Amino acid sequence: MKNLEPFRAFIEVTAQCNGKIVNYANISRDVGLDDKTIKNYYSVLEDTLLGFYLPAYHKSIRKGQAAHPKFYFFDTGIKRAIERTLQDRFSPQSYTYGDAFEHLVILEFYRLNSYWNLDYKLSFFQTKESKEIDLILSRGRKIIAIKNARPYQKKKSKL
Repeated sequence: MKNLEPFRAFIEVTAQCNGKIVNYANISRDVGLDDKTIKNYYSVLEDTLLGFYLPAYHKSIRKGQAAHPKFYFFDTGIKRAIERTLQDRFSPQSYTYGDAFEHLVILEFYRLNSYWNLDYKLSFFQTKESKEIDLILSRGRKIIAIKNARPYQKKKSKL
């Protein structure tokens, strides 16, 4: 049997990076493997339908392909199980809750698009100032942008 420890480490880091822009170099450094192996591991996750890439949006296909995508596990529970946080509760105004809610919303659009064969291209957009549109649905000239897929969060009190 081959040594699965590097893949286990990769899976744990990937769960922590779920919904974030994939940085192969950082993950490579964290896990202690080369970039090529990390990309291959992501391919395994994608091929086994454990997750999917959400590419960066750009009108130019070439420029869009050059940008780093985000990666999402196929289920919020799987991500939490890998992180060993299934038993943890989080409040509706926490960052963790917002991440989980955003993940759920993107998963539902992904599933419905596939189920109904709507043929929308799903992507995200981030400006140079790190402002973000969480989800862009595009088909032909039609573009639907979804900003703040997170539930409303109260601002911190200055008291």
